[in-house]
Amino acid sequence: MMRVDNYMTANVITIDQDSKFIEAMEKMEQHQIRHLLVMDGEKLVGIVTLTDLYRVSPSPANALSNHELPYLLDKLKVKHFMTKKLEIINPLDSIKVAAKQMLENRISCLPVINDGRLVGVITETDVLRAIMME
Repeated sequence: MMRVDNYMTANVITIDQDSKFIEAMEKMEQHQIRHLLVMDGEKLVGIVTLTDLYRVSPSPANALSNHELPYLLDKLKVKHFMTKKLEIINPLDSIKVAAKQMLENRISCLPVINDGRLVGVITETDVLRAIMME
């Protein structure tokens, strides 16, 4: 059986819930990722996607001045726009279970939790890679 733990990313890039919008944007760009798992200490409390960042980003056609925009973005914390309702998966679950869960919930990644602790993340790319290696 193809299991989640064989295809997940174990070295998860996370961000603190009190981090600022700019930090989240920079982290995603730096690591070339589309998902950041949001932590409150050791506890997983949410997820931020690249789509979330685009959704809360100001439009180029806004009426804010060059001074107002950085000020407002500096006040915007991850906990204000993260998704709090999380779908999770166990590392021993099959890739098929992960794919089904992603499809049913229209999401592109699942935090992998073992004994209440974050141990990885599996993305739609990981699932496709697993299917290709079958």
